[in-house]
Amino acid sequence: MNFLYLYFVGMFFVIGCFGGGGGNSASEKKSAASILSPARVDTIGSVSTFSSIEVNTEAKPQTSLAAEMKSLSTLEGVTTAAEMEPLILLEGVTTAAEMEPLILLEGVTTAAKMEPLALMEGGAAASKTFTDTQTSWLPLVLGNEGILSSSELATTHFTVSWMEASGGESPLQYTVYYSTAQRDVASLAAVGGIQNTTPAAQGFFVIPDGGTSQVISSLAPSTNYYVNLVVTDSLGQKSLYAGGMVSTPAPAPPTVSSGALSIPAGKLGATSLVLSWTPATPGAPSDTLSYSVYYTTAAKVVDNMDDLSANISNTNAALFVLSNLKTTTATITDLIPNTTYYLNVTATDLFGHVVLYTMTSAVTTDRIYLFASNAAISGRLGGRLGADSICRTKKSGSYDSLPCNYIHAFLSVDQNDYLGNFPTMYGVGNGSFPASVPIWGVNGSVAFASSWSSLLNLQQSANFDNRAALGLGSNFNQYWTGRSPPSLNNSGGYNSCRGWMTDDISSGDNGGVGLYSNRNGFPFQYAGIINCSASTQVDILCVCW
Repeated sequence: MNFLYLYFVGMFFVIGCFGGGGGNSASEKKSAASILSPARVDTIGSVSTFSSIEVNTEAKPQTSLAAEMKSLSTLEGVTTAAEMEPLILLEGVTTAAEMEPLILLEGVTTAAKMEPLALMEGGAAASKTFTDTQTSWLPLVLGNEGILSSSELATTHFTVSWMEASGGESPLQYTVYYSTAQRDVASLAAVGGIQNTTPAAQGFFVIPDGGTSQVISSLAPSTNYYVNLVVTDSLGQKSLYAGGMVSTPAPAPPTVSSGALSIPAGKLGATSLVLSWTPATPGAPSDTLSYSVYYTTAAKVVDNMDDLSANISNTNAALFVLSNLKTTTATITDLIPNTTYYLNVTATDLFGHVVLYTMTSAVTTDRIYLFASNAAISGRLGGRLGADSICRTKKSGSYDSLPCNYIHAFLSVDQNDYLGNFPTMYGVGNGSFPASVPIWGVNGSVAFASSWSSLLNLQQSANFDNRAALGLGSNFNQYWTGRSPPSLNNSGGYNSCRGWMTDDISSGDNGGVGLYSNRNGFPFQYAGIINCSASTQVDILCVCW
């Protein structure tokens, strides 16, 4: 109560000096001094005792002042002048009326609790006091000293957990931040720049009051993620947890089944083959797998991973590879006819896991196949590309099981594209035309010639008259060839309906034809010429290998 006491004494002193229009007498000054004596102060038990202090009740200001002072007795717990004394630091608080609103401060019951308010400039209302000092009264305290924990760790997700914060003004809100860069979660300023991204290189989740965990998903395997947590109270106070790093594990290696390699029917030719395999069972998403095909004429080179790795390291010239394939089929070309090849495949994921399939083998064929299109066609074939397309359609529709992958029309087109030039046109890298192997019919029981050159020079042959061997119907006697004598096997001497692009009868263009029988001593590829508009009983022959 020292503050009120001193306030009262001060006012009494002023009144004594200046009241009534004259100076204070020596006796009046002595009376005031006796009120300030330590003995008098020590005997004050409560503010209410000031009502019995002997003062000049005729002085209006003194009477009013005592009434204002009396109202302060409602400050619960303020019972002595010693408890009141710190309140004199409240700048601008000069009357009980200004002091009274402070009793609204919940929990402020003693002068000791009131003392921090001395710093408030101008003294003021309770509402202002609450707002300006709340963060210092109720600071946020992080649960478990801000330590986060992780669980349910998998290749693409994990769960982060925490203990709730205390203090602050409820409700509390938590925001989980994560990033592949540690600097992004290192401070309150840094987390503000995090955005939700796809794929999830960084992102955030907002969790309402009471939440203590969050699943973070759609992550990349085998990746370090830095995680942190921000707690925010209703007054806007923020505090950052300690944070930490979580590493998603790599997926399991892919697996393959035995017997997974195969060569589809009709896909093993004289100089090429198509290899197919079942997809590996991935530990990671299937689109992360790539395949490599290895083939050789030496079995041990691709039989197991140790031998394969050694031969890859030694750059074995007998080992060939098609690498980084995303499909499960591969066409292998430029093979040697009638040769055994050993083949194997590896599956590799993005995390360095490599798994080897079980080796398979195949023997390339030793023949070229010849068959008829068995369709009436004029000289307008669409050039080389159009004629080859007719043959591919016939092969897939009627002779899909024929073991060959390269298919062309048996035609001469111009001075560069002619039958005698097939070994060059379709050489290494473009089919590796097997000019030295025999030419067979589609039924596999009849050989027309022992080699390509012997076929082109063939004259009379009972075997060539075998319509079944050619798949030929009874209605066809002629086939387009585009050649005319005397230069049958080299450049020059062409009648090819202008490159097999016209069938205009008025143009007078002609095309060379061959006969299935009665060739009159000419090689079977030439028996005469006819108008390009003719189509009755004229088809084309096709070769494949």
